[in-house]
Amino acid sequence: MNNTLFAFISMLCFLEVVISAPPPPCPQGTYSPDGMNEMRIRCTFCLPGTTTPSAQTIGTDQSVCTLKACTKGNYSASGFDTDGSGGGCTACNKGTSTPNTQTIGTDQSACTFTLKACAKGNYSASGFDTDGSGAGCTACTAGTSTPNTQTIGIGSSVCTVTLKACPAGSYSVSSFDTDGNGSGCNKCAVNTYSAQGATSCSSCTNNRTSPAESTAVTACLCTQGTSGPTDGVSSCSATTSGSINTLLISLIFILISLF
Repeated sequence: MNNTLFAFISMLCFLEVVISAPPPPCPQGTYSPDGMNEMRIRCTFCLPGTTTPSAQTIGTDQSVCTLKACTKGNYSASGFDTDGSGGGCTACNKGTSTPNTQTIGTDQSACTFTLKACAKGNYSASGFDTDGSGAGCTACTAGTSTPNTQTIGIGSSVCTVTLKACPAGSYSVSSFDTDGNGSGCNKCAVNTYSAQGATSCSSCTNNRTSPAESTAVTACLCTQGTSGPTDGVSSCSATTSGSINTLLISLIFILISLF
């Protein structure tokens, strides 16, 4: 037998082995009509955030990708909810979270993100800002607040503190004293004023001025050397009393010098 014939026979044997060998199964996260990764039918990948329960999954569409990724603040060995009901992911301890969804881990070391407590006037199921951006806490309705920071709750019933409106001469974004002790309101600056329950201070106009914490527009007075109505908004005019007084004094000195 010459070398060429031997090589040809060896190739035929190799092809027979390859052709007769069963195809490998589709790995987890993929599927095919028979669950196998055949040359004529390749495995189809599940969409991001989903996976199949196991390898060799039989299916023709994404409906077989039944497992969802663990949500932020949870982890598992595969990054997916392995039982499909939420119990397949382990929750991080209070005050910590995972940096993303679909976090792979076997213990709390996967929870590398430290959360901030919900601020006063906000609440969440854990008492912490679960997404790390502030949106993980729910704000109380206007005029109410929580008694403390890190309030745990799922509804506005935990907002048990009734807030007072900011007094005149001050303001806050919500118009209420957000901390309940007076420091939740900002004082109006010089040349501004506000009524009770204001969300901002209004500025004096027409070059009028007012002291800090002014409570009404009538506090806007004409500046020195000018005068005008006391309504706080009308234009001010330069006064002439100073010139008249100077003229009278000059006349008096002239008359005295004549005698």
